Amino acid sequence: MVQAFAECRKEGKTVRKKWFEWTAKVLFLQLYPTSATIFVVSNGWFNRFLAQNEISILIVTNKAPQTPTDYCTMIVSFLCCNQRNSQLRNGLEDTVLQSVIAVGCYLLSNILNMDQIPLSW
Repeated sequence: MVQAFAECRKEGKTVRKKWFEWTAKVLFLQLYPTSATIFVVSNGWFNRFLAQNEISILIVTNKAPQTPTDYCTMIVSFLCCNQRNSQLRNGLEDTVLQSVIAVGCYLLSNILNMDQIPLSW
């Protein structure tokens, strides 16, 4: 079973716990065709099998294994854009009116504070 696992990994296939369960049951039936018992893959058996054969189950995530090399330039560009757009607008003489209508380059009607994803009902 370890050789079959290595071949699957070499081919780039994803190997999960279900694959081990199915393969173990098939091998059990091949080795003991007249057995009255059914092979059950318990969590303990599975964990010990992985530990004995030094196998780790790979999990696909959406996180990069390392930080992108151009992350500094992206962050600086984002901060510069925020700083540039948060400067006070020119052309509004009254400072009270300016603070009510606009916050930096953004109009109050365009600013929305939230901590959740908006849903339109």
